Amino acid sequence: MNDLAESARAASLLDIDPTLAHVLGARVAVTTGRLPLLEVVAPAPGSWTPRASRFAVLDGLLLCGDPGGEISGAFGPGDLIGTGDLAAGTWTAGPRVRLAVIDESFTTLIRPWPQVEARMAARAARQEAARTALRAAARQTNPQERLLAVVWSLVARWGEQSQKGFRLRIGLDAAALTRLTGLGPELLERTLRALEGEHVMRTTGDAWLLTRGAGHADTLRRRRDELRHRVAEQLAFARTAQQDALAVFERIELTFADGLEEARARGG
Repeated sequence: MNDLAESARAASLLDIDPTLAHVLGARVAVTTGRLPLLEVVAPAPGSWTPRASRFAVLDGLLLCGDPGGEISGAFGPGDLIGTGDLAAGTWTAGPRVRLAVIDESFTTLIRPWPQVEARMAARAARQEAARTALRAAARQTNPQERLLAVVWSLVARWGEQSQKGFRLRIGLDAAALTRLTGLGPELLERTLRALEGEHVMRTTGDAWLLTRGAGHADTLRRRRDELRHRVAEQLAFARTAQQDALAVFERIELTFADGLEEARARGG
């Protein structure tokens, strides 16, 4: 299905990444950083055929991979979708997805701040680390542990802490969970019912809630804690594997800044 242009409003640089305010500086962040200059598209839920080469995810969840097969990537708020990602497989949009188009308007807008592109490249490296952790989570053999590991991986990126546990609001439905976990629809439903009966996770309207587990049996609590530790280890390993790449990107950002200072000095 084609992109549907959302006419309600366009996106700004700070909509894509609020932390860019540190690069732009306070005055520019308030003015240029908040200008709604970037086109926003809102794909309808279901199959999605991109009509641009780069996007930034503002809301919702998109999956990429072979139809009915393994997922190569899950993209949510704050993620960047590049040309290489778009060629990785078939795309599926969840409910309420909003994307900012990264095109010539974006390139023109950030030209005075080359550090922005370097920072976005670093973000792409962090995304790859998160995708590595998600793929590792989906290889758990026990259905309950696999489902929890996958959801915990998503919570680590897009979850919100609440009084009762952790809440996930990214439009994650049963169809997306089936693809992310590799569990068949019937097995997924049984696994969800079992976890809900054990007060581990449940749906609350448009969100998933992972509870703190105050009433769990000792065996369930131990299994949950072991799983949390395992997922944390996987995330730490994936992040460590990206340190060299991130260091390179940071060096590029510093080089850009030094070059600008030298150019200004020569011009003055």
